[in-house]
Amino acid sequence: GFGASQRTGLDIAIRLLTEQRKLFGATDLQQAETLKVIGQIYERSGQMSEAEATYREILTLYEKHPEQHMDLGFKITFSSFLSRIGKDEEARKLRDMMRH
Repeated sequence: GFGASQRTGLDIAIRLLTEQRKLFGATDLQQAETLKVIGQIYERSGQMSEAEATYREILTLYEKHPEQHMDLGFKITFSSFLSRIGKDEEARKLRDMMRH
C-alpha cells in the first residue's frame, strides 16, 4: 500500500495531470512525464495493475503522435516493468524497438 509521502506525491501528480489536460487537451504529450511519475508511484506501492494501465496511457499518447519519438527513459522503465510482471515477450519487443 501507500505510505503518506507516496499518497501525497500521487495526489499532487494527479492534480497536475488534471490541469495539463484542461490546458492542453487529453492527447497532449506534455502529460507523458506526469503519467510516468504516477505509474512509478503505483509500481513502488505494489499496485501493478494501476501502474500498467498508467504506463499504457503513455503508449496511447505516443500512438496519437507518431511524429514524436517515444522517450527512451520511458521505454526502459516500461520494458523493465513488463519483465517484472511476467510479460517478457512484450518487454522483448519494446527492447528491440530501442535498438532501431
